[in-house]
Amino acid sequence: LLLLSPELLLVADSGNSVLRAVNLSSACNSSVSTVAGSAGMPGWLDGPARGGALLNTPNALALDAASGTVYISDRGVSAIRSLALATWTLSTLCGSGSGPGFADGVGAGAAFFRPYGLGWDASSSSLLVADNANYAIRRAFSNGTVITVTGMGTWISGITGEGRVSGKTASFSSPQAVAVDPMLGTIYVSDTGNNRVRAFASGWVSTLAGSTAAGAPFSDTLPALSMYFSVLSLQGALQMAQLAYEARSGGLLFLTFGWCCQARLFLLPANSSSPELIAGSIGMAMSGGIMPSSDGTGGGASFQNPAAMAWDSSRAVGYISEGNGNGYGVSNRIRAFLLNGSVSTLCGNGTT
Repeated sequence: LLLLSPELLLVADSGNSVLRAVNLSSACNSSVSTVAGSAGMPGWLDGPARGGALLNTPNALALDAASGTVYISDRGVSAIRSLALATWTLSTLCGSGSGPGFADGVGAGAAFFRPYGLGWDASSSSLLVADNANYAIRRAFSNGTVITVTGMGTWISGITGEGRVSGKTASFSSPQAVAVDPMLGTIYVSDTGNNRVRAFASGWVSTLAGSTAAGAPFSDTLPALSMYFSVLSLQGALQMAQLAYEARSGGLLFLTFGWCCQARLFLLPANSSSPELIAGSIGMAMSGGIMPSSDGTGGGASFQNPAAMAWDSSRAVGYISEGNGNGYGVSNRIRAFLLNGSVSTLCGNGTT
């Protein structure tokens, strides 16, 4: 999800391999349009976004507002694509589109393996990429140059690189999402395979929330470093948290998708070790092994297979997309939430 403006929400519709726009100023169900790609035709083709260009399982979006460019992690071809809003032209920024790999370089000389989350770092005018299957965090510049921030392209058991790290020695396990503090440039990562939310800044790596300790409880009320985020294995990749930076409080929003689809939304305020539960519950009853998608407030609300999150600091409202549940239910909705815990369905019929 990406807010292009307070009235326009851009959605990476991965299952259809397209980008869609939702007009938030009118009735949502009558104002959704496809703006890039061709539904049901996954592929890799640059050109006019609404006239022939193709995407293959787009996953995450990020905006460089200064240049009017939307960046897309095109997971199916392991490439980063760019969409120029002035002309609605789709291009390949980096990655060859011919298959996965792990290489720094420029344009087609760089390689990714199933890139997921994206975050725009305005302090360095660059794009942060959670390179999921390479277990690394990468940085891409507008000229197509790609460097590795940390991670070595291979899986390493357990947590390495806490505290001061040298070079690229900090390891992540299937990083899923990335967010950037626009003031300080701190990089936040959902380290899904390690059940943690971690921060990377000025050569220091630290854990903000989560624990891999044996016997760590699955709780909504414990201090952040004592909480265990049980995760669901999905098509070989672990999914845990979607991230968004909340500028008003300087806090971090994170959405966990845990055991049996019980999703919870938290706010970790700045300089705090105690996350606040905004909505969702670990005690919500399921039906037939499927978590409901219900509107409500706080623990009375539930999310089914959350896929992405966006936050509008100007209006203090957030948005969550729910997608195909791969056996755990199909919601296909866009939900809206407030920090007081109120959750409502914005659009989608909950089935297709």
